[in-house]
Amino acid sequence: MTDGAPFERAFRFAPGDGAVSQNLLTKEFVTIAGELTDGRLVMPQVPGGPYYFKTATDFVLTSEASIDTSLSRLGRDDRLIAAANTNLMLNITGLTSWGARDALLVYSTGANAYHFGFEQLGPVPSSGATTIMGTYSWSNAFLHPVVQASKGDQIAFIQMGTRTLSSSSFTGTPPPYVAAINVLKPTLNIASGGTTSIAGTMTRLSLETHSITVALPEFEALERDVNPNVEAIFHQIDITADPPGTTTFDVASPDLMFSSISVTNATTLIAAFSYGNPMPSNYTETALVQAAYDLSFTASGAAPESFRGVIGHFVTVTDMENGTQRPRLSPPRAVKIAGRAATASLSGVGLTPELAWDGPSIGTPRGYVIDVFAINNTAGKTTFDGTGRVLVRDRKATLPPGLLSEGRPHVIRVRAIDTGFDSDKAPYRSKLPVLIADTVTGAVTP
Repeated sequence: MTDGAPFERAFRFAPGDGAVSQNLLTKEFVTIAGELTDGRLVMPQVPGGPYYFKTATDFVLTSEASIDTSLSRLGRDDRLIAAANTNLMLNITGLTSWGARDALLVYSTGANAYHFGFEQLGPVPSSGATTIMGTYSWSNAFLHPVVQASKGDQIAFIQMGTRTLSSSSFTGTPPPYVAAINVLKPTLNIASGGTTSIAGTMTRLSLETHSITVALPEFEALERDVNPNVEAIFHQIDITADPPGTTTFDVASPDLMFSSISVTNATTLIAAFSYGNPMPSNYTETALVQAAYDLSFTASGAAPESFRGVIGHFVTVTDMENGTQRPRLSPPRAVKIAGRAATASLSGVGLTPELAWDGPSIGTPRGYVIDVFAINNTAGKTTFDGTGRVLVRDRKATLPPGLLSEGRPHVIRVRAIDTGFDSDKAPYRSKLPVLIADTVTGAVTP
């Protein structure tokens, strides 16, 4: 695949973007609308000192007079999103016998299309099947643009086959993983709102083998920094092929290998695995090594659901193989909201409280991201709906208006990050290695 897609582009500003400043005496917030000039957003009469640079629901707390808002994105500028009832009728042969954990990955760089587990959007192949056949909902795919070969788009259908880690560090059976093993790259022009037929035979991929050592107990030792009430932990290894100029931290890159390892196997992992790579040689093979920590919340009248925090890093596969993987950055500690410890439920903190925290015990972040989620009952299920985020360089920030709603519970994630750039100067840029570590609050009600 050689999609000639632009990867680096300017931020697309919208009406309402601009600056928000807080009067330190009255504590009131003032919004200053930006003026779009030659692709730049100019904000006149912003008071000196810290202010919030606002785009949509993002707030960047900064004192900088000029901010680099460039970012990496995939897809043609003129791409369209497929209409409802857009379907693909598949008749793909040549699969390796379908396994219980197998998945079909669909990916296009030029159109920015992505869905892992596309077989779930139609008839799932039976165990042992070598053909995937039927009508599948393209408009329900995670990223579902109108793929157009006539505009240079290329698309790949990748079978992610079930395999088993080769490891001597497990007392029982080593865990399974899925890896890219077969690919079909058809010429495709999707009919938006209609059904497009795709037929072809998968091609076997040559497999490459890599090894990894992960100090799983060192990740587990940090669970209380995420939240003392963490209920479940698992470990993840994910290999992706990142298009030039991007990282999988920012964009949906095609998966080459994925493994989830239970906490019950928490010993130092020494393992080898194999996968194929159908992407061009200038795509960077990137490894995500992380631990995930789940914390349960229950919206009023709904079933409980887990909110996830993570500790991990994105590195090149070469870096992954160069020594034991262990935490490079740990979570922020002792988060307080309106001066009160935030690990358990809080109420009465107000709509614009101050958050403050201590730095990580491991590593030095180049910024923090405060993500706010409303805890809602959606058709009887607890959901976490993002209301906005604040990007800061230092270890405190006041939440701007609009992120918290009166009488509604929220969960707040404070993420320490090192993207290779300072978050108050270049908030949307990243380069490998990327380090992340989360703290998750209890339910917070204004």
